[in-house]
Order: sequence, then C-alpha cells, then structure tokens
Amino acid sequence: VHRARPVDLELSDLKLEAF
Repeated sequence: VHRARPVDLELSDLKLEAF
C-alpha cells in the first residue's frame, strides 16, 4: 500500500536508487 506523500515518494526513490 503506497501512500500519496511527497516525503514517502522521495524516500521510496532513495531506497530504489540505493538498492
């Protein structure tokens, strides 16, 4: 369940890039 949050989206992007 992905929430529509700017911070969440940014964190998700960082995690994806880190992986």
